Amino acid sequence: MFKTRPFFRTGMSFAAVVAVSLSAGCASAGGEKPSPAPGERLLPITNTIGMTLVHIPPGEFFMGSPEGEDGRNPDEMQHRVRLTKGFHLGATEVTQKQWREVMGTTVAQQRDKANPVWALCGEEDGDPVYYVSWEEAGTFCERLSRKEGKKYRLPTEAEWEYACRAGTETPFHAGATLRPDQANYESTGANEIGTIVAGRQGTTRAGSFPPNRWGLFDMHGSVLEWCGDWEGSYPISKGIAVDPQGVPKGMLRVLRGGCWDFVLRGCRSATRSGAPPAYRDDIIGFRVALDS
Repeated sequence: MFKTRPFFRTGMSFAAVVAVSLSAGCASAGGEKPSPAPGERLLPITNTIGMTLVHIPPGEFFMGSPEGEDGRNPDEMQHRVRLTKGFHLGATEVTQKQWREVMGTTVAQQRDKANPVWALCGEEDGDPVYYVSWEEAGTFCERLSRKEGKKYRLPTEAEWEYACRAGTETPFHAGATLRPDQANYESTGANEIGTIVAGRQGTTRAGSFPPNRWGLFDMHGSVLEWCGDWEGSYPISKGIAVDPQGVPKGMLRVLRGGCWDFVLRGCRSATRSGAPPAYRDDIIGFRVALDS
C-alpha cells in the first residue's frame, strides 16, 4: 500500500525528502582534535532477554558535520562535545523478539495501531522492531528497567552520534561512503558498470552488516532510531558542550541513523531527523542505552 509520511521530518533537502519519504511498502572544526575514547572500555553485557550492550567510554568529539561534507544540512553545525560518563548501548536495535518479550505485541499489531492496510517490511524474530512510537520506546525502557533492576533509557542525541562515530570524523564510521554490503539503505541506482542495483525495500536481520570499531551494528541505515532529546538547534558557542541533553521542549523527538528507505546521504553520522512522540512508521525503531 502506497503511503506518505506526513509528520516525519528529515534534515535532508526538499529534493531528497521527495526521493526518500514515499514508501512502496516494503574537515573538522578548528582547534585541537578531540580525544575519541580516553576511558577504559568494559566488557559487553547480555541481559535476560538476550540483548547485548557494549560499553561506550567517556570522551570528546566533534558533533555535526564540516561545511564541505556531501549531503550536509544547515542544522548540522559542527561543535565540540564532551561526555563525562560512560554508558552501555545496545549492540543492535531492539529486535521483534525482544520487543514481544517485554511489550507483548507483534510488529503486525504495532502496524495496526497506525493503519492496518500499511505494509509489513520484515517479520522475523531477529529483525528490528518498527512501527514503534517514541512514547512506546520509553515504556519499553521502563518495563525493561523494572525487569532487570537497572536503568534503561533512550540515548541522548550526543551519545548516539558519539557512539556511531566511534572515534571517526568521516561521514560514516567506515569512511567517506558505504557500499550496499555494509549497510541496509536505499541503494537503487546504477552501479559502476551501469547495472541497476535495487534497494532491499525492508528490514534485514539485526547485526547482518559489519559493526563499527566499538562493536555497534546498523548505526547507518536499517531503521531510524529514537533518541531521548527534543529536536532543536545545537548550542552556538565556541566552548565545549558538556553532556548535552537537547532543548528543553519542542514538537519533534530526534531520530538518528537513517533507514532502509533513505538514500545514503540521509544515513550519515551527522544526519538529523525528527517526528512527533506519538508517530509510528515502518522505518522507525530504536536501541536502548544503559547507565554504566
